[in-house]
Amino acid sequence: MQIQALFFDLDGTLYPNGVGIWNAISEKMNIFMNQELGIPIDQVPNVREGFFHKYGTTLRGLQNHYDIDPADYLNYVHNIPVNEILKPDNRLRNLLVQDKSRKWILTNSDRDHSGRVLEALGIRDQFEGIVDVWATDFKPKPAPHFFETAMRTAGLSDPNSIIFFDDISKNVLGGKEFGFVSVYVGEGTIAEGIDHQIMTIHDFQKIKKDVLSPSE
Repeated sequence: MQIQALFFDLDGTLYPNGVGIWNAISEKMNIFMNQELGIPIDQVPNVREGFFHKYGTTLRGLQNHYDIDPADYLNYVHNIPVNEILKPDNRLRNLLVQDKSRKWILTNSDRDHSGRVLEALGIRDQFEGIVDVWATDFKPKPAPHFFETAMRTAGLSDPNSIIFFDDISKNVLGGKEFGFVSVYVGEGTIAEGIDHQIMTIHDFQKIKKDVLSPSE
């Protein structure tokens, strides 16, 4: 099998979930929903969970149920000190440099936040581009529209030639259903139906070498 490109999720995939980025964003989301929309703070977690399961992201749920400006929301929740939380990942950078596949970011966040994260990790120049929620008209992973937009944006036509890495099970399963070689990134037991797993993104080449053995 020939691999044309690697598609990487951003948050929780290119760095571990436990470093604090998501906690900081999550807290900002809670504050926004409470202070800007008047949702009682003790109800916010349940509202967010419901939106996530039904719509894929909290933002998509807010767009469907509240009159919000997505730019205001995204700017607010992503206004966190990324450079104080993340440090350059030289090991990951070396691995990305060594791998000659085309590489793209597929994220349910936005381009500005993605750029800050990639810069903090020291790997921004290793990716051709970023497919974010603005590019997909706020239809998040795992919607087929998101993956279709990613393929079109990257100028690719065969989903079977793509390896997709993500830390959220339903996104991995959505990518698999779309036709990608989909890989769950993280520890623990994987969801039923997921074929491939790596513990950390530093093992991303293992899928190519051990499972697919593509010709470079």
